[in-house]
Amino acid sequence: MTTNKYTAALLQFVLILVTAFQAAISNGLTTTEAWQLVALGIAAVGTYFLPLVTGPWAGALKVGIAVLGAVVAAIIPLVLGQWTAETFIIVMLAGLNALAAQIGVSARMDSVTAMLVDPDKSSGAIFAVDPPASRIVSDVLSE
Repeated sequence: MTTNKYTAALLQFVLILVTAFQAAISNGLTTTEAWQLVALGIAAVGTYFLPLVTGPWAGALKVGIAVLGAVVAAIIPLVLGQWTAETFIIVMLAGLNALAAQIGVSARMDSVTAMLVDPDKSSGAIFAVDPPASRIVSDVLSE
């Protein structure tokens, strides 16, 4: 359960490391690629620090910031006029990064949902482990 709380950000940081490694071994890290990685890093930090939004759109802010990072990573090569195979791969990995954020948020919400609907689990203990996700799922389940 605790791992799910950080899955969205952890998956993004792993993908950023893979992206940086890929860019560095292909032709060295160019300025364009470095700016793309900065955009993805900011998105990953935002995903980690932004809280879950309330209601049925729980996690939309976290995923939205990852999508925004992917969009910025796609715009940077166009603005700088340095569109290469490597920058394209970074854009593709940025899309995977946004998907990783969605997977992390879904894992967190699904684990809380499974625990709340399990009659053998104490909802008080679940609320103690992950209060934000528990409140959101509890509100959605009660609708």
